[in-house]
Amino acid sequence: MANYSTKELPTYGSHQCPKCKAKIPRYEGDAAPYIACVSCNTFFQIDKGALIHKRQFTLPVQIAIPIGTKGVHKNKKFQVVGALNVKESNASYYWTEYILKGEDGSHDFISEYEGHWNFFHPLEEFTRDKKTTFDYKEREYTYFNYYKTTYVGVAGEFDWDISIADKPMVKEYISPPYGLTNEKGSNGDHWFETEYLSKSDVKKIFSLPDTSGLPYRSGGYSNQPFPLGLESYQIKRASIIFILAMMALVFLTKGINDPQEIYNQNIPLRSLTNNDSNVFTSEPFVTSSLLGTSAVDIGFHANVSNNWMEASFTVVNEETGEEFFFDEGVEYYFGYTGGENWSEGSTENNITLSALPDGKYRMIAKPILSDNNTVDSFSIKVTQGVTLWSNFFILTALGLVIPIFIAIWESIFNSNKWGTSNLIEHE
Repeated sequence: MANYSTKELPTYGSHQCPKCKAKIPRYEGDAAPYIACVSCNTFFQIDKGALIHKRQFTLPVQIAIPIGTKGVHKNKKFQVVGALNVKESNASYYWTEYILKGEDGSHDFISEYEGHWNFFHPLEEFTRDKKTTFDYKEREYTYFNYYKTTYVGVAGEFDWDISIADKPMVKEYISPPYGLTNEKGSNGDHWFETEYLSKSDVKKIFSLPDTSGLPYRSGGYSNQPFPLGLESYQIKRASIIFILAMMALVFLTKGINDPQEIYNQNIPLRSLTNNDSNVFTSEPFVTSSLLGTSAVDIGFHANVSNNWMEASFTVVNEETGEEFFFDEGVEYYFGYTGGENWSEGSTENNITLSALPDGKYRMIAKPILSDNNTVDSFSIKVTQGVTLWSNFFILTALGLVIPIFIAIWESIFNSNKWGTSNLIEHE
């Protein structure tokens, strides 16, 4: 693996900057005819060991990965030999590009802008359709941006004269986390394949410690992938699969537990008013299912007429003593007003116990009547194995909260990212 050491001695010695007298390490030896002082931001040509002034740049390079650091990416070994501060010609912001010299003499690059990292690999041969959207390596790339750049800071060693290689035209095409970048300038016409890197990726490539001080990420970047690594079609597909799974679960439960009436009793009120407690206790009934619990529907009916009736219920498991409490009531009113008949309410009502454990139960009911009660009886019906469609809708709603949140997050993420694109076709 790579070794991180800012104190590593240069392989080929060093130069002394003729302007600020600072030490300029040499890592490429005679292979690099140009060198820049990181202390005073001056660019020199090396001529027979002497440094000849070529250009004074304006902005010192803020280096997060020290020149001389070694790294490995995709089994290719390289060393950081130089760095550039690059900016759009008509903008104030800039980014840093690190020059990576491979063991085979080739060059790759890593760029950093506001904590966003990209690995740039030159393409020797590349052709594409003259369109804003095209395919490359089975991925669709879309035009994202077009701008001019200029160099404002340099440091390290260079194989080319950076003092004249200025203001290249850049086109960006993206297919996150990848991209294709075209640069046209005095140094030629070049295509680069780019790959978005996380901070942890960069630390791994260069074996940097956690205390390396890499910049924090802010904002968005052209080929930055959605943080969760999901695309819109994946979110939609997951949502559809979830809904289908919920429906399958409901229908499976319904198939296992067919609704079955297990108790039905009509209770005359006269029989209750003759005892002091005014309480009805049912005969025992049994619930059973393959799953060990079942949804039990308890129906309550009373022939109220312009009146109401309620009852307090206790369902008692005779084997465990466990009790379930609930109230049910009915009210039904009707009349004739303004030449029209009207009615509201119902003589029937029901409540569902969603997961009643299997067992032997009795039901205790205490009716509550209005002062002008005319009802002479009420009935109770118990049905087990009913389908809980409410649970289906609740679970589906809860299950869709995350996909909906992710979809909104992705929409905002892409809107912010594409807000930096000029969306103009340049060919």
